[in-house]
Amino acid sequence: MSLAFVAVIVIGITVFFAAHAYIAIALIRLFPLCAEYAVSVSGLLIFLAFSFPVASIMMHLSESMMTRAMYFCAGLWLGAIVPCIVALTIALGMRRISSAFSSSVFPAALLMIAAAVVMIGVWKAFHPKIREVTASIEGLPEQWQGKRIVQISDVHLGAVYRSDFSQSIVDQINSIHPEAVVITGDLFDGADEHVDGLVVPFSGIRAPYGTFFVTGNHETYLGVARAISAVTAVGIRVLDGEVADLDGLKLIGIGYPERGTADTVLETLQSVSSEFSGYPNILLFHSPTHTEDFRSAGIGLQLSGHTHRGQEFPFNLVTAMIYHGLDYGLHQFGSYSIYTTSGAGTWGPTMRIGTDSEIVVITLIRKD
Repeated sequence: MSLAFVAVIVIGITVFFAAHAYIAIALIRLFPLCAEYAVSVSGLLIFLAFSFPVASIMMHLSESMMTRAMYFCAGLWLGAIVPCIVALTIALGMRRISSAFSSSVFPAALLMIAAAVVMIGVWKAFHPKIREVTASIEGLPEQWQGKRIVQISDVHLGAVYRSDFSQSIVDQINSIHPEAVVITGDLFDGADEHVDGLVVPFSGIRAPYGTFFVTGNHETYLGVARAISAVTAVGIRVLDGEVADLDGLKLIGIGYPERGTADTVLETLQSVSSEFSGYPNILLFHSPTHTEDFRSAGIGLQLSGHTHRGQEFPFNLVTAMIYHGLDYGLHQFGSYSIYTTSGAGTWGPTMRIGTDSEIVVITLIRKD
């Protein structure tokens, strides 16, 4: 473990607990009742600060309706922290500016608005949008001109997203009538080992060329063999260092490196290069990384996920910085392009604020 990684973790934990301390102090300053019960308010914020890691551990130890509910509620608070801080900061600032804001009514109204933002964010998390994208590929076969494929990623089936969510995604996919469906990792959350029933609806996907899957980092938490067993049982083809020929269009899949193993992504790609070199191709890889190497290797279109586009403002600014602007959307660099999806599901906070969950419909055209 590198020193830089440890430093980032320490800074993140410090900021996280400082945010809870700030909320406690702001509530005590703004509301007389909170000031009267300052110890209880502080204790509640300490409890909330530990709620998500504790709920995550409990989910791993024993998956049940109760632990799933605890996990969801803890995640709800995790996502509510930023709107809450924004509301309290505005209230404190306005109180400094004018005595007209000295009563508790104004901060209470702002917190109600923050709660409404959170509830809208939860609704958005369960209702992915259909995102239409047109991608050009050099030498695209005539039979693929104008045809569509669907990409989904980061569904995170498990503690929160259950089989009914799977069914809703399948229904949306089938309404699009795609030629093929690709799943670019993190189909599972990794916190729930009872995953077989969650993917049963995926057996109902109707796509002439089939459904293809590559693993993401959360499959490594669940157990790659466990994840592969579940998806193959419902007729999904796993591509792990393999190339599928779809009527002249080469579909390449590389699984996410497992924990404790070396990053052999480029070596894996090189080992199958003879099967796609010189042909129009699409690469499925979970994260929007290795892009320069993929471009040099002759990849036409890379499809990735992983970032969630930060999931909640302002974290989308962080993902944009980490992934050099490739954290979301379609980006073209000569004969190479990459589409990074924000994902169909969520992880941690089951909400979307400033971002959307999405199912991506990619129309393929020949690049001139």
